[in-house]
Amino acid sequence: FDGKVWTNNKTASKLIYWDENGKTELEIGAGGTGIAVDGAGNIIVSNAFAGAGASTNFVILPAGGDALQNLTVTMPSGAAAGRMDFMGRANGNIMSAEGGAVYLCPSGSASVAKIFIANGAQVAEKSKAITAIVACGSDGIAVPLDNNPEGDNFLARPARNQSTFSYYTDGVPTAYVEAGSNLTAAGDAVVLNGVTYTIEPAGTNYCDGFQIVDRSTNEVVATHEEEFSTSAATPNQNALAVEKVDEYTANIYQYVPGQLVAKYTFSLPKPVLLEARNAYAYDIKVEHHTGNHVVSYRLNAPASQVKVQLWADGEVVKEYDGTTIAQYTDENKTAVNNLNTVTIPAADVPEDTKVSFRVAVTSEALTEAAVAEKAYRFYHPAGVAIDNNTDSPYFGRLYMTEAMPSTSATYHSYGEGNGQGLYIFDQMLNPVTNAEGSYAFKGGQTFQEKFTNGTTSYDPRKVRITEDGRVLLSGQNENGVALWEVNPEDLNADFKPIISGTPNGYDIQTADGQFMAAPNVSMDVKGKGSNLKVLMLSNNNGGQFAYGGYRTDEYDLGTATEWTTAPSRNIAALSGKYTITHTNTTVLYDNEGGIWYANSRATATADEPTLVHINAAGEEDYKVEDGGGLYYGGGGIAFNHDFTRLAIGTGSNTITVYAVSKDADGKPVLTEEFNFETTIGRNCNDIAWDIADNLYIVGNSGEWLKSFSLPRESGEVVVAAPSKYDVSITSDEYPAELFIIGGVTDPVWSPETGIKMKKGEEGVYTAQITTNAVTDNIGIVSVLDADWETVNANRWGFAEDNATVALGTAMPIVKGTGAICIGAVGTFDVTVDLKNMTILVEGEPVVEYPETLYIIGNVTEDVVFLPNVGKELVKDADANVYRAEDIQIYDNGESGYGYFAFVEQLGADEEDWNTVNANRFGPAVSDTEITDGVAAEIGNNGDTSYKAKAAIYDIVVDLEAGTVTLTEVEGGVEDVEDVVAVVAGRGEIRIVGEPATGVSIYGINGQAVALNSNERVFNVAAGVYVVVVDGKTEKVMVR
Repeated sequence: FDGKVWTNNKTASKLIYWDENGKTELEIGAGGTGIAVDGAGNIIVSNAFAGAGASTNFVILPAGGDALQNLTVTMPSGAAAGRMDFMGRANGNIMSAEGGAVYLCPSGSASVAKIFIANGAQVAEKSKAITAIVACGSDGIAVPLDNNPEGDNFLARPARNQSTFSYYTDGVPTAYVEAGSNLTAAGDAVVLNGVTYTIEPAGTNYCDGFQIVDRSTNEVVATHEEEFSTSAATPNQNALAVEKVDEYTANIYQYVPGQLVAKYTFSLPKPVLLEARNAYAYDIKVEHHTGNHVVSYRLNAPASQVKVQLWADGEVVKEYDGTTIAQYTDENKTAVNNLNTVTIPAADVPEDTKVSFRVAVTSEALTEAAVAEKAYRFYHPAGVAIDNNTDSPYFGRLYMTEAMPSTSATYHSYGEGNGQGLYIFDQMLNPVTNAEGSYAFKGGQTFQEKFTNGTTSYDPRKVRITEDGRVLLSGQNENGVALWEVNPEDLNADFKPIISGTPNGYDIQTADGQFMAAPNVSMDVKGKGSNLKVLMLSNNNGGQFAYGGYRTDEYDLGTATEWTTAPSRNIAALSGKYTITHTNTTVLYDNEGGIWYANSRATATADEPTLVHINAAGEEDYKVEDGGGLYYGGGGIAFNHDFTRLAIGTGSNTITVYAVSKDADGKPVLTEEFNFETTIGRNCNDIAWDIADNLYIVGNSGEWLKSFSLPRESGEVVVAAPSKYDVSITSDEYPAELFIIGGVTDPVWSPETGIKMKKGEEGVYTAQITTNAVTDNIGIVSVLDADWETVNANRWGFAEDNATVALGTAMPIVKGTGAICIGAVGTFDVTVDLKNMTILVEGEPVVEYPETLYIIGNVTEDVVFLPNVGKELVKDADANVYRAEDIQIYDNGESGYGYFAFVEQLGADEEDWNTVNANRFGPAVSDTEITDGVAAEIGNNGDTSYKAKAAIYDIVVDLEAGTVTLTEVEGGVEDVEDVVAVVAGRGEIRIVGEPATGVSIYGINGQAVALNSNERVFNVAAGVYVVVVDGKTEKVMVR
């Protein structure tokens, strides 16, 4: 190991090593002959020789150390201790917490003993016996095939009279074909470039000859001819140990007692590596077996390191070294070998949680943009997109549109009819061929070359891929189709029209004559599933130079595969202005509800800006109108996959990459990171990023599709395996996971968002939730998914939908979709018991008293009960008590009673009951009657109301005490006549009844406010007034 050959002089108890400088004898050693080294350079030596102690008594010389420490081993059940003269290599790091393992073959044992060692001591629970093909002899040996101590992939010759190795996969043995090895003890193996090679003693028994066998073919690929034809002893060992240098090179160390010590190098021809790019893993698959999970992946480029990770609960729980195979297999660089595999022991996968598999690939972080060797010429490449959906089987696939007929054989699109169509490339930037063996995918369409006015039409125009893998293709034509969907599973199938209708000139109209769409200039997509939106910048004047011909619209497409109506909304800020050409302009969603607009103009002006941002409110908050030719770059603009970087085609044939932030007013700020020469000319028509920040650009100036690897802060890219490979292993008969969904998550009631509950024993799960309204309700599910049908099939709730829990009481639940209303505001502990089918919600509600309170209901003369009409009560300054005087409760016209409730906030309009009911105070039982002067209970009880006899009342609501009291006002201030009353309210004086004469009102200073008026309501300022009605005078106070 590390240029040294180690042995132990058992007689003198001294360790000895040989290196390039010769022999070195240490003053420390052990009493046995077995010796091994682990993957970190720690030396393990048997401390006994002839007896069972040879396999149980050891010492360790830590790597770089000069002192021994003892190691006592207990044989695992099924293995027997015995004499053991030799040991094979160990793996891992036996001095670390993660540990390492050594495989022992004690004489007479029917099993190979795997001894797991961590922190220099045996870990009994991870040690095991693995049945051997033949009984072990004192001269047997076993060696690991990898550096993963958790696995059980190793080779063994349990005794030297077994003339060849057996390989053990997850502990299951299979004998290799005998390839000419002899009966001399020892040997080793190494895996290079995915192939196992065994190093076996060969030639004359007990001498120094050995051979190397390719176990994929069982052929001998190299031989060390023996240098000694006579053995130094009979029997004797031919100790061989291998040290892997890389995937193509291994060092072989040899020690033949009494004859020689040597070091050799075994190497394979190194293939030509794939072109250097920002590397990532794709085509990730997981095969689930009883004892392990085999993760396979491909690399788009050479990598310096790969880690295969187990993810659970948002973090890495364990990771494994992966291989980095990424090479060409022929001189023409057409065929590749980039398939890698890693085996993960099933025992490593945590229980009672969902576990996903991810592959983290590290490659060099570049300091400047590097152009890829592969590039393709197109006459007018208009659009480009990458499938960055890791759940897609086509993750990493590139789509590109050729929008004009190609004119010569120098173009990749030449010979493909007129060349117009969709072109597709794999993750290695190799073209995908169609059913005829050529390159263009036309989907059964005839793409238009010119409008009827003779102007060029660029058809198909743009291609975009949604978050959930839908491939959308826009058209710039008069054929009545603005948008197609491409089937990524069958690229040869006809493209399906989505936005299509009856052409009316250049417009596409709905069946009833409304505008639906027009020939497309630019298109973008946002969201997925039912939330999918499509943004379309269109032109309905046949490509003429006129601002009025251009408009931008948004379509709430969702899961629909056909659109036959008007757009969902028009983007007024980008319609009828700015755009004046149907060639190089782009609209792009940001990730906060806004839109970027890039317009390739030689000089930015107020009328023709080169870069604009429209915020989520539809307002323009960024505009480049005097920047010269800075963004005269073709209109190409695109965010990377996580919206941290924005690439824009800029002047001088460059692309500039920006970081996007906001100023104090929330307006965009672009901070340049770097720029680079595109090498494709001025016009960069479109841009796409892959997940590793490789940039793909197309342009019609230089007529190219090219790719660049961009500088990054970190060279690591983590890609998740498709979610179909996720595993959830339960420790019992109850679900591995439970989640709380509903009104307590953000976003609320999303089938993909839930609060994970902690699993206990016997079907008990616990979690904590916080409610913000008494109407907040929840559901219990064992699956989160974009599809509600899947979620609801794995859901528990109340038998009665939206029934309210009784805090502190276990309540029955059923398998079903009935919502569970918490009925209180605060933080609560939730316990779900699936064994007894109950839910328990515990905690103290938080009482938050409103600053304002309104009475709604039959409190206005029109008697209508509306959510947005009410009268405000006044809150006491030092208590949560709310008061109103002289409130008229009107007869609802049926019973002599009026109905009312109290709310913290009025609704926005006559339909807004949701706002009202979420902040509503009333009785526990609707239509509870309040009698004069008797306090009634009040609380957050949702959609309930009180009733009271029609009359005028002073009202006191004490939310702290939970009471409401109505005190009837006898005749207002004073009965003027039996049917006439004067009522002083807030800012008004009202006359109730029908006075015989007019009403006069005077201020306290005697100034007349009204004289002999027939009005019944007088709006006045606060103060004291004298009211004269029917000859009677009364003083009142108005607040």
